Amino acid sequence: MNIQWFGLVFCLSGPLISQSVLQPVIVTATRLSISSADLREVEIISRREIEELAEGSVVSLFRHMGTVDLQRRNTGGAADFSLRGASFEQVLVLIDGVRINNPQTGHHNSEIPVALSDIERIEVLSGTASSLYGSEAFGGVIQIITRNDLSTGTDLSFRGGSFGTVDLGISHRWKTGPVHHRGSLEQARSDGYRSDTDYQNWLLSYQMRWHRDDWTLSARAGGQFKDFGAGGFYADYPSREKTSSWNAAVELRGNRGKKPPWVFRWHGRRHHDDFILDKNDPEWFRTNHSTTIWGGEWQSEFRTLWGRAVLGTDVLGENLQSTQLGNRHRSRAALYGETEMVPASAIRVNSGIRWDWNDSWGHQFNPTLNMRFGSASLYGRLSAGRAFRAPTFTELYYQSPANQGDPDLQPECAWSFETGTGYQIRGLHAEAALFYRRETNKIDWIRSDASMPWQVTNSGLIHVRGISAGIRGSLNTRWNLAVHYIFLDRLENSPIDAQSKYGAGIWRHHLTCRGNLVWSKRIQQNWLIQGKSRQKQAVNWILDTRIIFRLNSSLRFYMELNNCLDVIIEEIPGVPMPGRSLMSGVTFGR
Repeated sequence: MNIQWFGLVFCLSGPLISQSVLQPVIVTATRLSISSADLREVEIISRREIEELAEGSVVSLFRHMGTVDLQRRNTGGAADFSLRGASFEQVLVLIDGVRINNPQTGHHNSEIPVALSDIERIEVLSGTASSLYGSEAFGGVIQIITRNDLSTGTDLSFRGGSFGTVDLGISHRWKTGPVHHRGSLEQARSDGYRSDTDYQNWLLSYQMRWHRDDWTLSARAGGQFKDFGAGGFYADYPSREKTSSWNAAVELRGNRGKKPPWVFRWHGRRHHDDFILDKNDPEWFRTNHSTTIWGGEWQSEFRTLWGRAVLGTDVLGENLQSTQLGNRHRSRAALYGETEMVPASAIRVNSGIRWDWNDSWGHQFNPTLNMRFGSASLYGRLSAGRAFRAPTFTELYYQSPANQGDPDLQPECAWSFETGTGYQIRGLHAEAALFYRRETNKIDWIRSDASMPWQVTNSGLIHVRGISAGIRGSLNTRWNLAVHYIFLDRLENSPIDAQSKYGAGIWRHHLTCRGNLVWSKRIQQNWLIQGKSRQKQAVNWILDTRIIFRLNSSLRFYMELNNCLDVIIEEIPGVPMPGRSLMSGVTFGR
């Protein structure tokens, strides 16, 4: 590992040992209704930060998160997520506890049906979490928490600039009797920064909340529609794609005191994907996929002789109708439990186990054990757990001139181990961790020659090890900084001498440094520095900056310059991202 990287991290983070804002309550790292920020590595973007970043889409927010490797295909939200060297298929995405992963392919997991104005915070849990959430929680979990705002009012936003980009948003909050409502509409378009990168997106969402002393009923529904150029996304063709999705979820939660003892959720999702491999010959290879997902979950929390525990169950049905993959159906069911005890004042132990069943591949048992020891200001932690991921319908059944699926694929599995330390005092929060993941039966797309199609297979053994370190704080009342660095080493022991389609895209070094400088009561500046490099490649540096003018308590104007250094990088090999661009916008609301 290059010592210069450690020097850069030290220089940037050293002045931060002063003040910081403590992290809010964590809900993703545990099923128990407690904060577990010091049991696992969790990164958060708060509501205040979302407003300051003023991005054009939910997906763009992840550029500012040090633990997330965002691999974009365009600037309109077509992207993949990677955590700790895991593939985009190995990351679970949740909205208020409801999974939105698409069983057709993980490429659709970035289609998040939530408006920017509806988000309270985003939590990213790094590391294995199958004992909590089952399949896909292999490298980590991304959870979006929607706002629980009981006020009334209207939020407006406009953003535009380079490449003919125009983003519009409106959100309105109102009340009818004891029921609170929120409705949001977003529209985004762009001519694209190169051929076949144009897009036209729409999003419509509605939320309601009805609170009583002993229960809370909430519901969410929304639709998202995208029409975009997909040139070079999945193969070297001028492709075109249209997607649409409808989502609905209902949650009933008990409220005894401040700790909800039970929760029941029911949710459904309908997604359609129309993909044209070559727009110049649209009927040569055109596919239509429609997926329908429905599910329910119940869990209850209770006290035990040694502490607290939670038991739960969930069911999930997945249906696919496809011109290329055929008509498919599979069902899932799960039972899970988690408990926490405090055997001594300086020791906290959290453990859990989950049993998953699928009518296609059978049973999986996934345990986990987490331990935290030390004082409130200085502590250490240990974690170990098992994870698995079931193959998608595309991996099982896809057949094209460029990609060949395999209906005999089996789930991939992994054991993950982690040790870390944290320092937290007077508002400062600093963490460092060493992690290791041993993957077996790895599902990967490989080929031995560039003239051959990609073939999916259960390949050999893979070792992923790395370092994750972050620190967040304030230099003074004007300066705030957050620095995060990840080093990854991926070793593949495969009996097949072949090239991996997605393994080559994993970053080896990933440094993110974002800051905020308050120039005056009405002017502040945000900036983002990112340095990334793949195996045996030079570091690519990206610098973005944004100046915000606060005209009054509700009205703000901003200008941003992205990729100031005009560096062309490929977050996904073969798909270059844009050079320098200029955007400006205005927001109105609370």
